[in-house]
Amino acid sequence: MTTQSYTVNTAWQRIVLAAEDLHLVTLNSIAAAEIAASTDGEAPEGSGHRLEGRDRYTRADIGPGAVWARSADGSMDEATIVVSLS
Repeated sequence: MTTQSYTVNTAWQRIVLAAEDLHLVTLNSIAAAEIAASTDGEAPEGSGHRLEGRDRYTRADIGPGAVWARSADGSMDEATIVVSLS
């Protein structure tokens, strides 16, 4: 299993390609984040799943496609997301 950390800000950032085998997404910061699925080339429209504290999301929770992340509205400017790929 491969693990990668990403520091995200208020703009959507692609953290997992659609073809990658996502195992788990967790938060590693005080700041809340949002995650959502879209295509590899297009950021999601609207809001995503809110990720706070010890929340964990799997591919089944997020859905197919590339996974994108950003810091959540009303939270800090940056959040740290940890991605585990199988």
